This record gives sequence, C-alpha cells and structure tokens, in this order.
Amino acid sequence: MAPLIQYWQTARRHLQSHWFHIPCQIVVAAFCAHWYWHIPAPSKAVLILTGVTVVIALLGMRTAHKAVYLILVICLMFIENRAVNNDRLVAQQAEEKRAKDEHEQFQKIADGLSATIANSNRQFSATSSGLSSIDINVQQLLRAYLKNTIPPSGFMAANGPLIPNPPAGLLVAPDGDFGLAARSMAQQIFQFLSSQGTAPTLNPGETDVSFIVRSNIWYSKVMDQYKKQFGSSVSTMVGFLIASGVLDERVGDLAKDPVNTAGIRTLAEQIQAGGTKLQAKNRENK
Repeated sequence: MAPLIQYWQTARRHLQSHWFHIPCQIVVAAFCAHWYWHIPAPSKAVLILTGVTVVIALLGMRTAHKAVYLILVICLMFIENRAVNNDRLVAQQAEEKRAKDEHEQFQKIADGLSATIANSNRQFSATSSGLSSIDINVQQLLRAYLKNTIPPSGFMAANGPLIPNPPAGLLVAPDGDFGLAARSMAQQIFQFLSSQGTAPTLNPGETDVSFIVRSNIWYSKVMDQYKKQFGSSVSTMVGFLIASGVLDERVGDLAKDPVNTAGIRTLAEQIQAGGTKLQAKNRENK
C-alpha cells in the first residue's frame, strides 16, 4: 500500500510542475490560433474546452498556470460563439441561394412562354383576336403556377407571456400536453406531404403550357386533400399556440390559407416549433 501512496504523491508533484502544464497550454493555444483564422464547425471548440476544464478541476497547478488556462477558456468560448454564428450565416445563405435559383427557374419558364406567344403573334397575325384570348389564358395559368410554387415569407418568433384557456373541439392532447399534440400534428402533416410524392417536372418534349397545366392540377389535388384532412384541426391548434404566446399571429393567416405545398410545409414547421416552445414553457411553470 505504501508504494502506491508514494507513487501517487510523486505523480501529483510531477503534474503540478510547469513541465506538464506548459505543453498542454501550448497545444490549446495552437488550436485557438488556428481556429481564429479558420472557423471550426460548432461544438469542436467545446471538446477542447471540456478537456481544459477537467485539467483545471482535477490537477493541482500554480497560480500562473491557472491564469493561462483561464485566458484559454475565454478564447475557446469566443471561438465557439463565432462557429455557431458562422454556421447560422452559412445556412441562411444556402436558403437564400435556393430561393434565388427557384425564382430564376420560374423566370425562365415565364420568358419561354412570352417567346412562344410572341412567335405565335408573328406567324398568325390574321387571327390576333384569338391569340389574345390564348395569351390571357396562358397568363392566368402562369399566375396559378407561380402561386402554387413560390414559398411564403418567413415568420418572426412570437413574444408575450399569455396564459390561454385549453382549446376545445378538434384537438386531443394526451395528459393535457398540447405541446406534444402540436408536434404530433406537425409530423402528420410532414408524412402527408411525403405521401404525395414529388412535384411535377418538365418532361422531355413537353411544352411549357402543358407542363404548367399538369402541375396546377397536381397542386390543386394536394391542396384539396390537405384541407379535407387537416384544415379545421390545424386552424384550432394554431389559434391555441398563438394564444399561448409561442407563435406569431401571422401564422394564423397562413393556417387559414397555406396557398401551396411550400406554405403547408412552413406551417408544419411553425407548429412543430410552437409545440416545442409550449412544452418548454410548461416545464418552466411547473
């Protein structure tokens, strides 16, 4: 037993010496310097930060070593904050790029339709009145297609400590957990969208007008089925979440008319987020 005690005491004296801590501090400082210029993925700095805190908590050291470790901890916290902000910025830029690409695709379709109409007007000038009516019909089809495919604008998080009455009518919440009921409803909507398959795409040799007509029919069927299956229950749930202070009031307008499948998906995301916030709020109030 005595040799083990002596070995442990010798090890502690060695770990307390600067010959152990200085290399560790140099390694951590190297990570900080590298990550300052090359922002890491979120949580990477947390791993190093955890190791530093373990060393500080378990090993004895001189006051100077503690001061250096404290500076390194602050640097790692700063780097982790930059990593989180950078990750959010990258995600936002990717979403903006996706929206821009979709807009350019819609613009190409519109330009193609305009070119087709202009060419028809040049070739069949004698039947200009008939072509005018066709032009109006094509424009109506194009407006309907854009309505079916353009996603709705985003929503800001709701604020306000409101305490609502429990909803009645169309909602069923196990053990009164309406946050869980909201999240379950959102999952059902996501499953519904997945079951409808992917939106139509332009087939080889298909004209732009035929593609738009076929797309509008598909979107119309999906929207009709959604309204029959979810319309009233979603409106009730969104109204309750708004009254609970976990959803923006504008989500209520989207619940009344999601417009298209992109609006339905956005509405489901809002309901899921609202249910999560409501569960957290209920836990805080207990």
